[in-house]
Amino acid sequence: MAWCSCVEVQCCPPAGCCARVDRAWRVLYLFGFFLTLLASWLMRDELEAGAGMMPAMHGCRDPDSPGCDHEVVTRISLGSVLFFGVLGVAMVNTRSVNSFRQRIIHRGVWWLKFPLWGACIVLAFLLPPSVASGYFEVARVGAGVFLLIQLVILLGSVYEINDKWLGKATGYNEGGAKDGMYRLLLVVSSLVFYLGSLFAIGFMYARWAPHVECAFNITVITFTALLAVLYTALSMRSDVRAGLFTSGAITAYCTYLCLSALNSEPEGRCTPKHADTGEGLEITGFVVAIIVLAISTARAGDAHENFELGSGG
Repeated sequence: MAWCSCVEVQCCPPAGCCARVDRAWRVLYLFGFFLTLLASWLMRDELEAGAGMMPAMHGCRDPDSPGCDHEVVTRISLGSVLFFGVLGVAMVNTRSVNSFRQRIIHRGVWWLKFPLWGACIVLAFLLPPSVASGYFEVARVGAGVFLLIQLVILLGSVYEINDKWLGKATGYNEGGAKDGMYRLLLVVSSLVFYLGSLFAIGFMYARWAPHVECAFNITVITFTALLAVLYTALSMRSDVRAGLFTSGAITAYCTYLCLSALNSEPEGRCTPKHADTGEGLEITGFVVAIIVLAISTARAGDAHENFELGSGG
């Protein structure tokens, strides 16, 4: 129970208590995001059958509607936004990461925050369709901004890993002692990133660009491939020195984003249904999303002092 009380009130009498707390609240937020992603994945199929029982989702089966699965995912996302909006209002004018509200509201009282998170999601399913539609239009822009921020965070994390492994491989950080294992890790990882991305790009052309009429899909896939070339060229500049590992990781992530977006397109001439691969792609996308979210959560938490405006709170 000492650990639990430490999480709630951020006490630090034991030497290792603060370190455990600092990790614990990030893991709990990540666990919450994991549950919402899992709920979106499971409920989009299960709730479609019972959509008629929910007044706010009566129109999701209409021909001109995006679909009940789209409605479910949108409303779960809206519920999470409502939850973090409440937290944001509660944290207004909090200027220090060590303030009372930071310790209690932001990092503690999880016995209250998890039920509140769930209640916000339930509330989102009770709101009228016009609210959900308006939120979706705003979220389309917000999602792009979020992915850009996430990409920057991921780039910083990968760059640090590359720098650490390269230092061990060359002996620069180990007093001249070279470690061949890290050199092998860099080479193999880079090959996996690039070969995996090349295979994925070829797969996307074959599946989502089978005809020259699929101009949009062809443009998106080609643009992703050109960005990969650009990343690689920039990473090899002497004033950047990011290496193929860094550019390969970013190339793989951007390729995944492109593949995930195309896989979400409705069925049509340029998006044929492939039941044998669709579920596998969804599972892979789910795992990748969790991994990237974990990296982003840990990285953003480590850099919290960059957002500290001063004392008080």
